[in-house]
Amino acid sequence: MAAHGGRALFVVEASEGAFVIRTKRGGGADIVTWWRPTAPDLPRAEVAFSEDPDGPIAWLSGTFLYRWSAE
Repeated sequence: MAAHGGRALFVVEASEGAFVIRTKRGGGADIVTWWRPTAPDLPRAEVAFSEDPDGPIAWLSGTFLYRWSAE
């Protein structure tokens, strides 16, 4: 889990896959499903939040940079 400025990012893993949940400032959430529960690209370390309330969330996994935009 990571949080910043009223926003949070959670990873919930299950045997069928994993869910990445991003809460929005002021309520609501976005959910993305990963079908590989041990996926190395899931956020497992430091997560960076944009200063913009609707800005992207990013994380590194190995040599890859992942960016989740609100759009």
